[in-house]
Amino acid sequence: MKTKLIILFAVFGLITVGVLYVMYSRMSAENQTAQQVIADAEMGKSLRTLVETERSRCENLISLQKGGFGEYEYCKEFVEWGNAALITGNK
Repeated sequence: MKTKLIILFAVFGLITVGVLYVMYSRMSAENQTAQQVIADAEMGKSLRTLVETERSRCENLISLQKGGFGEYEYCKEFVEWGNAALITGNK
């Protein structure tokens, strides 16, 4: 009887350890995924800020009619692209 009880507790202990290990593995994987999502979101914010800054600079250059032809053409294209990219990014 005592041996059966010891075996029962050992089996229960092994099952408990196995369940805890699986739970820890899943939580660890979910944590890594969450950290990657946060990093991607932060990168998206910084890219959006860079686009907005360059678009603002280009709009200012165009409105003041400063810069050479190449810079004007670049800014014209960038403003068009930036407007489309930022509108698409808001959806």
